[in-house]
Amino acid sequence: MQLKRTRSRYYHLLLAVGLLVSQPSVAGFLTIEWTPWPDEYPSFDYSAEELFEHWEALHTRDHVPRPSADYVLSMAESPPDEPHTAAAELLDGWRQFHAGNFQEAYEIGISQGRAGYFLANRAWLTHALHLIEDEALRLEKLEAGIRQIEQQILASEVPPTYWELAGAAMVYGQYSKLISSTRAAREGVPGRVKELAEAALEQHAEIPSALGVMGGYHTEVIDRVGGMLARMTYGARRDTAREYFERTLAIDPELIQARVEYAEALLRLYGDRHADEAKAQLEHALSIEPKNAEDYLEQLRAKQVREAWQEHLQ
Repeated sequence: MQLKRTRSRYYHLLLAVGLLVSQPSVAGFLTIEWTPWPDEYPSFDYSAEELFEHWEALHTRDHVPRPSADYVLSMAESPPDEPHTAAAELLDGWRQFHAGNFQEAYEIGISQGRAGYFLANRAWLTHALHLIEDEALRLEKLEAGIRQIEQQILASEVPPTYWELAGAAMVYGQYSKLISSTRAAREGVPGRVKELAEAALEQHAEIPSALGVMGGYHTEVIDRVGGMLARMTYGARRDTAREYFERTLAIDPELIQARVEYAEALLRLYGDRHADEAKAQLEHALSIEPKNAEDYLEQLRAKQVREAWQEHLQ
């Protein structure tokens, strides 16, 4: 049976590395001190009709389907009594996400069960990456969030979708950046990032979030162990990292996050030799009109990357 094989593929891997309890439970919320969307930041308040109309433009990165009764029923382990009402609530959760109201988005997502877990995970991850300044606290939240994703999705009897796999890979990729090389190797994090992203691409070969994760995977491995060892041990290559980012931007040239990540990768892989190219990516990212709160936060990150590199050169 396919469902049992899919569960086994991830469930036993997670048990082996000690990141999943034997009887997972997803009843609880992550404990997070939420930072509200600052008043001085721009507003991205879509109406339900506007969000419905602009859904594809807002979701080129993850290709998650637009909420509908059919979507809710297709994702549900236990079908809701009122799928149309659940779909409307889920759409409102995405409205909150795009507006930067990450706590509201998270709580709505959790309340919707499997159909809303992806929304909930996007909300806490975006909040952790951009609105938690303390790195130790950010790592703590990433660890807790990873456990929640594993219990919600990867250990479920229902096979994970491509957007869920890509989202999980993205969380692991961010987690990897905050831990030591020794710890990453001990927990098998690089391999897990690659496996999840490749599994997403097996289902959907042109999902930008998974392509970006693969570019980040090659970058991270090379940056940690060096080009020769990365190539011999992990098959990681600088050219391959670039190819993944280029494929991502070919699908959506206005994907701000991809341009910022590409710029960071160029600086990590080549240093001064490709600083002009990295700067061009950052300037391009800053020239794009942000579509939602996440875009705006990514532009703030682009400015931070640019300033940090300028300080490095002084």
